[in-house]
Amino acid sequence: MTRVNNYPLLIEFVPGTRISREPEVVSKLPIVQNGPPGTSIVFGDGATVPLPTDQIVFAEDGGGAARVGFDASWLIPVNSR
Repeated sequence: MTRVNNYPLLIEFVPGTRISREPEVVSKLPIVQNGPPGTSIVFGDGATVPLPTDQIVFAEDGGGAARVGFDASWLIPVNSR
């Protein structure tokens, strides 16, 4: 069981969802910092939703539903204006 307090933003998706990660590709071209492979949530009907892979700090789908934790340091509190 993951403690909610461990991640600033933790999303638990509906039952039947799973996490899909694209395989890492090593390019033969001189590309610097091309970013991590893509991560998506796959729903039971096959629909996919891409996620901001570089901000994911936790991901699991072993309990029948995908759960993804994000580094939410980019969030700005509403009352900080």
